[in-house]
Amino acid sequence: MKNNIRSQAGVSFFGWLVIIALIAFFATSILTLYPMYYNHYKATAHLKSVANDFATVTMNKKEIKTAISKRFQVDNISFINQAKDIKIEIKKKNKKKQTIINLSYEVRAHLMGNIFVVGDFSDNVFEVRSP
Repeated sequence: MKNNIRSQAGVSFFGWLVIIALIAFFATSILTLYPMYYNHYKATAHLKSVANDFATVTMNKKEIKTAISKRFQVDNISFINQAKDIKIEIKKKNKKKQTIINLSYEVRAHLMGNIFVVGDFSDNVFEVRSP
């Protein structure tokens, strides 16, 4: 069996170009998508903490929005328009007050060229628990 150096050359120049292009594409995608999902994670964590806070039971809509706004400011949550994307419903049932906080928003991020990535976060409903 003849040992041919040409058959054991490894990855060609064009092979390396394809590998580097794929790595660059996935790195760009991750760097674009990570802030969207991290902000969503922080926002849902804050809304859960507001919903589980015992002081929230006695608050009105304006006080709840102020509490949420202060928490969002501390963590610099930037993709959410608080006036439009956060809905607070206060219902009275059988002399009990039920407060529901709904977070529904869409984030559009530039990926490359004229390609954008859209994140739709619309399934977040938090119910304030009574003590």
